[in-house]
Amino acid sequence: MADVKVYTSTPDPGAGGPIDLTQVTTGAGVVDRQRISIADSQTATDAPVSTAAPAGAEAGLYVRVVSQPAGGATVDVTDRVGRLVGHVNVDNFPVTQPVSGSVSVSNFPATQPVSAVSLPLPTGAATLAAQTQPGVDIGDVTINNAAGASAVNIQDGGNSITVDGTVTTSPPANASTNVAQVGGTATDTNSGNKSAGTLRVVLATDQPQLTNKLLVTPDSVALPANQSVNVAQLAGTTTDTNSGVKSAGTLRVVLATDQPALTNKLLVTPDSVALPANQSVNINQVGGAAITEGQKTMAASVPVVLASDQTTLPANSEARAATLHVTGTAAVNTALTITLPAAGAGLFHYITSINWVKLYSVIGVAAGAGVLITSTNLPGNPVWTTEQLASPAGTVATVIDYKASTPLKSSVANTATTIVAPLQLQTIWRGNVSYFTAA
Repeated sequence: MADVKVYTSTPDPGAGGPIDLTQVTTGAGVVDRQRISIADSQTATDAPVSTAAPAGAEAGLYVRVVSQPAGGATVDVTDRVGRLVGHVNVDNFPVTQPVSGSVSVSNFPATQPVSAVSLPLPTGAATLAAQTQPGVDIGDVTINNAAGASAVNIQDGGNSITVDGTVTTSPPANASTNVAQVGGTATDTNSGNKSAGTLRVVLATDQPQLTNKLLVTPDSVALPANQSVNVAQLAGTTTDTNSGVKSAGTLRVVLATDQPALTNKLLVTPDSVALPANQSVNINQVGGAAITEGQKTMAASVPVVLASDQTTLPANSEARAATLHVTGTAAVNTALTITLPAAGAGLFHYITSINWVKLYSVIGVAAGAGVLITSTNLPGNPVWTTEQLASPAGTVATVIDYKASTPLKSSVANTATTIVAPLQLQTIWRGNVSYFTAA
């Protein structure tokens, strides 16, 4: 520091020798202060003390530094008070003071309390005063954290922080996370159908047995060699099991060419098996009916066609004996009906003989028209005519005497066949019919 010179006022001979005093009013009242001059080596002319009145609460040494003392040239007074007295007295404290240049600190390097509302800041620096005030809402804050810059530390004081936009975080190792989305879609939970929010997983190769079985289809799982599978469907249809008719669920198979003999014989038809030439076949059925040896009805016989050049066969027919017979007698002057009952399903009447007579109980009454005997369920429905004479009592006349070399077959199977003689005066009718039934 430059040398400091202090001048005290002395009695002024020109003024009668009194001391240079200044009266000032303070909080204690009006006091006298002696004026002194302080100068340093840079002061060309002594700097007189200001006569300005101090504030009411001021006390002690009051110094005013002037840049151009009376009678002297302009001088540099920067930091002059600091050089002179080692501290600065601010006359309008606590009003904020602008500071320019350097300030000498007497107790350096001790920490100095500084109160500054406004300081010169570098270009682009934040200037919001509330930034440094905890607990004060300072509104929106923009942080320019360019790529590659260090992380920004935010102290929330135990409160939540709301952030707009996308936030990238680095969770600590093994941190628990609530996965609310998968690929930007809300995560699927519980059972249900898959969606864009379903997380794809792979079962472990040593996956333990599940409580509920998974639905597995052949196109979704590659089965190991010789894997046993329960085939529940064939082409989407439930698999046929046990014996029965074929369906869409029946698996088509081919017998091996060296198929061993089966316990139960297969039903083989000529249109399903190609027999080798001259193959002998044992025919057990015809039309689904078992074949037996000997004379048969047509239903149990194989239909044949005689060759067009068939040699002449003897025209001998077999006379089959009748096994059934119906007889009837009417009272005098009464009609007579002989009925062959229905033979049964598929069976016809085969009539071998018809014998019909009339007995005159008294002398008959002659009539030129005669009497007609009719029939039903016979081919052509034959009708027979008998005379009507004035014959003596007790006369018997034969009306029908039919004995065919070939039985007369009824027209409709399982239907009654009738022969009817009408009423004739003085006449008693008697009829007899022999027949058998067959298909």
